[in-house]
Amino acid sequence: MMEQYLQVVRMAVSVFPFIALAMSIPFMLLEYHRFGALSFLKGAVVYSFVLYMICAYCLVILPLPDRAEVAKSTAPWCNLIPFHAVRDFFRDSPFCLTQPSTYLAALKHKSFYTVAFNLALTLPFGFYVRYSLRAGWKKALLLSFLLSLFFELTQLSGLYFLYPRPYRLFDVDDLIANSLGGLLGWACSAPLIRWLPSREAIERDALRRGRRVSGLRRTVALLIDLGVYLLTALLPTLWWPQAAGAFAGLAFFGYYILLSHLLGGHTPVEAFLRLRVTDRAGRSRLWRLTLRRVLFVVVYLALPGFVAVAGVLCGQETPAVTLLAVVAVAVYYLAVGVKFLFTERPMLYERLSGTRMQSTVGSGEAREDSLAPQ
Repeated sequence: MMEQYLQVVRMAVSVFPFIALAMSIPFMLLEYHRFGALSFLKGAVVYSFVLYMICAYCLVILPLPDRAEVAKSTAPWCNLIPFHAVRDFFRDSPFCLTQPSTYLAALKHKSFYTVAFNLALTLPFGFYVRYSLRAGWKKALLLSFLLSLFFELTQLSGLYFLYPRPYRLFDVDDLIANSLGGLLGWACSAPLIRWLPSREAIERDALRRGRRVSGLRRTVALLIDLGVYLLTALLPTLWWPQAAGAFAGLAFFGYYILLSHLLGGHTPVEAFLRLRVTDRAGRSRLWRLTLRRVLFVVVYLALPGFVAVAGVLCGQETPAVTLLAVVAVAVYYLAVGVKFLFTERPMLYERLSGTRMQSTVGSGEAREDSLAPQ
């Protein structure tokens, strides 16, 4: 049994952090939509909670046995007798109250560490419900019980009837231990929560920072917009591949210029992230918006692409030219990426087009002062 738990832990360390990150992205986008900024602490709490729930769930269902072996199993699948685990501990373990030498061996016995594991399984859950939901002990106990009930019903149903019968025991003692574990986590979290800022303080700080357009925020908008654009441009090529160039141009004009102008100076993604393209006077004009979008393509796609292609063609006779062109393009994109992601300074295409990105958080006129002309 312990080896099964260690196997899941090893998997959790290697794979689950990336899964949790992917599952946390919708929350992060929602935070940008609500406040215009993402609190590191709040993001860390959500990410760690998602990671914890993935690990806890997989500890409950893994490892998955062979379906044929489960069908042939005659092992009991349900225990409805409360505190059966306590009786097992005193009956099967070497524990003897008057002999301290038996204590360590008793702690290593399966009847003890199974109960201890079920207590530990929901300890973090008690912290999360107290800090994030500001739940009292009764609510923490109820939510811990419901979480445990979900786990037990998952096992009772044979992983939602994927197996012909349960391959793990539905145990009322697990319900009790998980519920008490959540309550214990709630109680033990009190000293830590006193040192952490309240949710209200975190949200006030996020609103304050959301009135500026951070490099990360505009990078997120850029990447999601690019994904939407590529999807729009590439889908029609499944039926008309010969017109890929035309579809790319039409999608660019329709999404980045026409739709953005009709929405008041932002794409749907920029609108969701509370961003808006304006001139330095705070107005949204079609010709400046068009110039901004075109200059972005020219400065950051067309010119580097031309240098790379020219380097490859010239490098057919002199390979060093190709290497030099590749290095130059890589350094250029690295410099641009660092400035775009880690600073709030205006980019070249913004200066040339006389535009900037504003935050619409708050009054809707919160300006990005750091992007003022220098």
